[in-house]
Amino acid sequence: MNRNYLLNFSSLLALGLAVIFLAPESFSQSTKTYASQVPILLGPHSGQPLVADFLKEQAAAPDSQRIAKDDRFKHPRGPISDPGLIANGSQEDIQPWIEDTVGVIEAIPVAGSTAVVIGLVTSGQAHIGYDRSSVYSEYKITVQQILKQDSQIPIPLADAIIGTREGGTVKFPSGHIRHYLRINQGFPQIGKQFVFFLWRSPNTTTADYGIVTAYLVDGGKVYPIDPGKPYEEYEGANSTQFISNISTAITANGQGSTGGRQ
Repeated sequence: MNRNYLLNFSSLLALGLAVIFLAPESFSQSTKTYASQVPILLGPHSGQPLVADFLKEQAAAPDSQRIAKDDRFKHPRGPISDPGLIANGSQEDIQPWIEDTVGVIEAIPVAGSTAVVIGLVTSGQAHIGYDRSSVYSEYKITVQQILKQDSQIPIPLADAIIGTREGGTVKFPSGHIRHYLRINQGFPQIGKQFVFFLWRSPNTTTADYGIVTAYLVDGGKVYPIDPGKPYEEYEGANSTQFISNISTAITANGQGSTGGRQ
């Protein structure tokens, strides 16, 4: 559901692979130390990961729709369990991972997106899969402009949709906090406006989308929440020109553009 990154050995070094294998004391008991790692792992324009309460998530009885979504995020890491108050030498630690794929990553991935919208993130919540192998974050997005419409399940302007990203933070009963982070995949920020490139599973019949990538819109400029190539091409780009480039790309792909603004 989520796009993967093509990373070779040299690019791993550029990312600072050593961050993953830092000595336990590198992740101290303070959130201040953790915060300093966010730009390295997620990128400078990423929001903080959303938090899931382990006990509340385990107490919730998943319905068929939630189970189907959980299955899309199954992860080979094994069951998520409380590591105890102190793990890896700290009350707080990070479990990062990288996913590789062969393919071209596009800065404006209109062809691989079911829909492209501009929207305001109004709320969010992290979830743990029913089998405890996955952590993912759901964001409620109020749609302000539709650049590419979902051809199968049209998105009404001004309606709320769900955008999802793999990863998030889990708070355990012991008090331990663990951050499950996919390297170089950032998170939106609640209360901010973004251009969202969205993908919907063919098996999903609701306005529930995976976030392929997104760009923060701030002060007439855009900033990618996912760092590195090719997104850095649009770092600080004029938002009007950026949106025009998206519309041109949509037309070039023969997918049509709906326009519309709240």
